[in-house]
Amino acid sequence: MQIAELLSGLKYNTYGVNLRGYVKSVSSDSRTVAFGSLFVCIKGSKRDGHQFAEEAIRRGAVAVVSERYICGLPCIVVKNTRVADAVIWDNFYGNPTRRMRMIAVTGTNGKTSTAAYLASALNESGIKTATIGTLGCSFCGEVSLFDGSAVCDIAAAMTTPDPQYLYKILYQLRKKGAEAVVMEVSSHSIAQHKVCPIRFELGIFTNLSPEHLDFHESMEEYYKIKSSLIKKCKKAVIGCDCAYGRRLAAEIGRAVVTCDRSDAKWLRMSETGVSYEIEQCREMVSIVSSSPGFFTIQNTMLAAKAACVMGASNESIAIGIKAVPFIAGRMEKISECEAHGFHIFIDYAHTPDALASAINCIKSIAGGRSVTVLFGCGGERDRSKRSVMGAIAAELANRVIITSDNPRSERKENIISDILSGIRSYNNVRVIVDRRSAIEYAVSTAKKDEFILLCGKGHEKYETDRNGKHPFNEKDIVISALSRLHRC
Repeated sequence: MQIAELLSGLKYNTYGVNLRGYVKSVSSDSRTVAFGSLFVCIKGSKRDGHQFAEEAIRRGAVAVVSERYICGLPCIVVKNTRVADAVIWDNFYGNPTRRMRMIAVTGTNGKTSTAAYLASALNESGIKTATIGTLGCSFCGEVSLFDGSAVCDIAAAMTTPDPQYLYKILYQLRKKGAEAVVMEVSSHSIAQHKVCPIRFELGIFTNLSPEHLDFHESMEEYYKIKSSLIKKCKKAVIGCDCAYGRRLAAEIGRAVVTCDRSDAKWLRMSETGVSYEIEQCREMVSIVSSSPGFFTIQNTMLAAKAACVMGASNESIAIGIKAVPFIAGRMEKISECEAHGFHIFIDYAHTPDALASAINCIKSIAGGRSVTVLFGCGGERDRSKRSVMGAIAAELANRVIITSDNPRSERKENIISDILSGIRSYNNVRVIVDRRSAIEYAVSTAKKDEFILLCGKGHEKYETDRNGKHPFNEKDIVISALSRLHRC
């Protein structure tokens, strides 16, 4: 592709670059540059790509895209290379989103579940819909994980893939026949301009609570980043169960669709799920989901409202939402425990608000029976939430087991110490540093009718420490512990 074609939509100045020249590949990692590449200088949290521009040229790059002129090198100077990177990759793959209906889901919690319910409803209505998010990419029953997460130097950025992978995925989805794509869009990816070339038909705002404050510095900054995406969408569906959702709806000014849990009529909740009715298009719609919890009400309601905006019938919406059996790692029940007389659920909750919601969900199901929560906090992430999560767990659960959760390069003991600093009384608290041992302990000491909630890892099948990623499947660990319990 010609350099000029790759730069379409960008403002730039060139120094020693032939815009009619051809490019074979694009890279922001100098180690992957080959003859005929275009090298984009990205300034990350640990490395500045401008420092590797000369190396890229030596490896065969035809030019570099930079934010300043680099003496002696063929340069294309732009205001922001992250914006340029996204636009270039979008152009490289032929602007695939211009031929699909794009939907963005953003917020602190509930993105994955809302996206899954919405995609199912749209598929039921005849709109061939794919999803991109924390669980990977799903379309027509096929699920694939994203490439490239290992080279990302920004924490928590992989909910939304880097442009190199994102626009390739979108191109492939389009080729396979996708008509719509529901994307989870993280605050990191908005700040890094990963999705800036995409014109979203619909934006969905789930909620906002403290998270990633090591990256955003304040809740106000966090809100501004999230809200900026929704304000650029043609249409919006906003969850108003939190103050930030109500604020966003008021700020947008134009017509938006809002909803909150109070809109649910004839609400019924149990261990096997939730059911309720909502009014849409002047008729009542029955919503049924096999996932338990108050958050399921919000997630399914957002999906129902969004599907209606996209043109789905109420019948298709009801059938589509009910068809989602469960969402991996989201209040996922390990049924093998039932034979032993207790209950274990796995949930991805890793923020204060999500942890509180998950424990309260289990408590509502338990109906007064004992509730145990096992959790930790990730290393190299927002430290401010650790003590808060400790306080929440100690206050809400009958028994708390504090352990590790992807410590990365931090010492597990230091993370746990931060968690413990928020707890006033340790009477119901036990610390077991090794997570596998902690899970095994929870299983071996479970009482009849006890409810155990394993929080933090959810769908993840690995644990990350200073030595990298290692296989770690919580469900397999539980089942293994059950087998030993049975032999006893």
